[in-house]
Amino acid sequence: MILNKIVLTDFGLYRGVQSIDLAPKKRRNIILFGGKNGAGKTTLLEAIKLCFYGQAWSPELGSRSRYEAYLNGRIHRNPNALLQPTSAAVEVEFQLGEISGVNLYSVKRSWTSKAGGKLVEYFVVHKNGKPLEEVSEDHWQDFVRDLIPAGISQLFFFDGEKIQHLAEDGTDQATLADSIKSLLGVDVIERLQSDLSIFRSKTAKSSSSNADGERLQELEDALQVLESETEDARKQLQSHRNTAIDLQAKINHVEDQISSLGGNFARRREELSGNKTTLKTKIAHHEETIRDLAGGLLPFCLVPELGVALKSSLEGEDAIRNTGIVRDELSKARERLILSFRTDDLAFLKPLPSTQLKAARSEFQQLVERTLTIPETRDSASIHHLSPEQGRQLTSWLDQAQGAVVPLRHAASELESAYRELQKVERDLKNAPADELIKPHFQELSNLHQQQAEANLAALNCDKRIKELGFALEEKRRILSKLAETLAAAETQAESLRRAAQIQLALDEFKTTLIERKVDQLQRYLTEAFNLLCRKKDALKGVVINPKDFSVVLLDKFDRPLQKSELSAGEKQIYAISVLWALAKTSGRPLPMIVDTPLARLDLDHRRSLAKHYFPYASQQTIILSTDTEIDQSFFQELQPNIAKSYRLDFVEEEGATAVRHGYFWSEPVEVN
Repeated sequence: MILNKIVLTDFGLYRGVQSIDLAPKKRRNIILFGGKNGAGKTTLLEAIKLCFYGQAWSPELGSRSRYEAYLNGRIHRNPNALLQPTSAAVEVEFQLGEISGVNLYSVKRSWTSKAGGKLVEYFVVHKNGKPLEEVSEDHWQDFVRDLIPAGISQLFFFDGEKIQHLAEDGTDQATLADSIKSLLGVDVIERLQSDLSIFRSKTAKSSSSNADGERLQELEDALQVLESETEDARKQLQSHRNTAIDLQAKINHVEDQISSLGGNFARRREELSGNKTTLKTKIAHHEETIRDLAGGLLPFCLVPELGVALKSSLEGEDAIRNTGIVRDELSKARERLILSFRTDDLAFLKPLPSTQLKAARSEFQQLVERTLTIPETRDSASIHHLSPEQGRQLTSWLDQAQGAVVPLRHAASELESAYRELQKVERDLKNAPADELIKPHFQELSNLHQQQAEANLAALNCDKRIKELGFALEEKRRILSKLAETLAAAETQAESLRRAAQIQLALDEFKTTLIERKVDQLQRYLTEAFNLLCRKKDALKGVVINPKDFSVVLLDKFDRPLQKSELSAGEKQIYAISVLWALAKTSGRPLPMIVDTPLARLDLDHRRSLAKHYFPYASQQTIILSTDTEIDQSFFQELQPNIAKSYRLDFVEEEGATAVRHGYFWSEPVEVN
């Protein structure tokens, strides 16, 4: 089955006639709807269910009066119109592959509110453009329900709340039981078994003694009472669950209000105050560090060019001073050499004639003068008049001053960062609302949580009561069956009773075998789906489902039992989606998959896993109803190769209606040929 389009006429938030094309394209199976909370995503899913199933789409619409009140409430109300619409309609067109080929069907459900509060409902089914002729008009609704049984549809049309309940409430056992029975038509077998029990009872009672007949009658009456109580308990269970869902919606609304009033800041007030104190301490520390640096050698860093010039001047003066010392020493040595030459201390020169000796002395004196004389330099005068030790100390300080730059920069950077953080903390503290403003909302939130806990507890008690009644019913049926068998053995109609008993046994065996085969298939699909979608690959070695009570045991990769409670919150969500996917695959029905807000409670890795492994392969047509925070830009890019069409649902506050526009939140319209 492929849904081609849906046409909404003054239904809920959708004003006038709005036709939405839902047909997928080759190799692109995803139809994506984006809308913020309250924009009408869930209304689309509701419209499809209502169109197909009418009053049976919700357990809450059990009575006709309640159903008519619901239909009246779904007629669009225009806040700006003088004349309000008095009718509404939902039409779904779909393709269906049959033995004769692919046929085009359209199912339309419309209703009109007449004068005096009377409501008239119309239901029409067309095949290939003409009213359906193979089935009489009175049975058109049954025809549609046979195409998509209500029990099967819950595996293909579901929302985030169903995933959440399946993940957290421990309802997977009941869900598996109901779903497998719906898949296999076991409810028909059970009705047949019940009818056979009644037949056996009546047959045996017609020829038994009065006492036995009275005993049979008592058992039948007791069975009826238990069945009635069970049905009432189931209705109460559904009512409590719906109450819990409604309360969750209110909780989300109050949390949004708290958030808009700065509730997150209010919760963090104490943390922010502590951060403020810590940051002030940091700032004082960094300021003290900078003051210490400033009181030391840091001033030298303020004029680095003068520091370099001073160091060069000091080194020059030191060199000049050293040169003067050397010059003085050389002068003294020169005078000693010349004096020694003049006093005839050199014995080997005495034999020389006086003229030669005089010439030798003159030449020697010139040689000494040239060799041991250092010429005077310009600008050799000292301007700082520092001792060598003072010069070396000042030069050392200049060198050390360069090392103070790095810690100064680090301290300044840390100080600036701390000041910025302090400013942000102070802004957050200012944004935190006054206690008297936020307190009523927190009180309301606490009350809603308390009511939700009470509703969940009531649902848990109802579920427990249903199980107790189930055990009591089984016991009564066992006693009734045993009594009927005892009576049947002595009656003339024993043969019929024996055959009925044999048929019941055969039905039991058939039901057991059928369930075991489907359970075996479901176990494989569930294990494959969970390991494919879970962040921890091959987290499960297998899943064991008891075909009698449908209890589930998970086996880890070491073949050890793994309790569902041991899974993380994200893994529980993945487990719930895996259960629905496995059940859908086990059904063997090629139906569209419609998922409303499926990612709200999943982490980043599991969202990517669904985008990569689930949505493109869940069905030949997957319709996703999402907010901008679930399928954001990154996930949209991952899904885009599989997206055939994308729509954006915008609620226009002034008009009180939702507009359907092509394209997603931030993208151009997606339309693939």
